[in-house]
Amino acid sequence: MLKVAAQCHLHGLVHRDMKPENFLFKSTKEDSPLKAVDFGLSDFIRQGKKFTNIVGSGYYVAPKVLKRKSGPASDVWSIGVITYILLCGRRPFWDKTEDGIFKEVFLHETLRQPKSKTASCCLKGKSRKCKKKVSYS
Repeated sequence: MLKVAAQCHLHGLVHRDMKPENFLFKSTKEDSPLKAVDFGLSDFIRQGKKFTNIVGSGYYVAPKVLKRKSGPASDVWSIGVITYILLCGRRPFWDKTEDGIFKEVFLHETLRQPKSKTASCCLKGKSRKCKKKVSYS
C-alpha cells in the first residue's frame, strides 16, 4: 500500500480516500500486484498548497484533513490506520457516528500502542508467528 501511495505521490497525485476497499489485487495469483482504485476524491499536489476540503472515509481520515490542512501525508496516515487494523484486529478510533469518530481522531492524533502481545511484538519485529504471516518484499 505504501508503494502504491509513493507512486501516486511521485506522479503528483494524492489519493485522499485510502481504505481497504480501495485496494484490489490484479489477479488471483499469489504474486499478484496490488492496485489502488477509486480516484474520485484524488487531486494534484501543488507545491506549498494544502487541501482545505474534508474528504475521505471516517475511520481512515487524517487529523490534518479534519483541520483543513492536508497533503500527501494524509494518505500515509490512512495506510497507518489500515495497518493498525490488520495487526490488532480492531479500529484505533471508534464511535457510533461519523462526528464521534472525527472527535476520537482529534483526541488521539497518534495511534495507540496495540494491546495485543502478538501485534506489539510484530511491530517491533520480534514475533516468529508474525514473521511467518508477514512477508517483507
